Amino acid sequence: MDCPFYDSNGWNGDQNLIQRWQAVAYNVRFEEILDYTDMLAGQLAGLVQNAELDNPPQLGPTELHALIWGAAKMLWQIGEYRRAVASAADAVEWYGRQQTSRHDIEGVSVWQEAFSDRPPEPGRPRLRWPGDPTHKSVNSMNRGLLGFGVGVQQTIRNQATHGQEQEYAPQEALERLGALSLLARWIDECNLDEASPVVPVPTNGQPAAAV
Repeated sequence: MDCPFYDSNGWNGDQNLIQRWQAVAYNVRFEEILDYTDMLAGQLAGLVQNAELDNPPQLGPTELHALIWGAAKMLWQIGEYRRAVASAADAVEWYGRQQTSRHDIEGVSVWQEAFSDRPPEPGRPRLRWPGDPTHKSVNSMNRGLLGFGVGVQQTIRNQATHGQEQEYAPQEALERLGALSLLARWIDECNLDEASPVVPVPTNGQPAAAV
């Protein structure tokens, strides 16, 4: 059965659809009209699907981690994209210090200390990916966080703040904010690993207070 709206070359867009439908209504059986309708519905569904594939969802900066967008928003809105990235990078560095209570360090040291593979020490807690630390994927994530944090600091924060690069295009800035947002989200997912308090040895038979 031939469809009056669709031929071997695809959708017959040169036809007047109302006239063609009238021709169908007067010259074919009701069952054939239903078949035509199903065929048209399938064709339209295919066109919609192709259109969606050709036009992927557009993600904007407002979908970023609240910390990142909050730090970048005002500068972003006036077109200061590089400064927006620098502000967001400073915010995530501050966030790393805040989560570990390490206000005595800055720069790459924040991430080297937070994600260090060494055990925590008094006043030097670590951020650990949740799960069994001996599991391959958890161990890989912990090692990767160290490299990622340091890398973000050196390639995004330092370049936006001290580098010789020109003003960023919106897409360039958005990609950098995306990396900062990912780091902030991973920090949120980490557990804080702190050293056990040191209990001094009792003296003169009197229990000593824990330090």
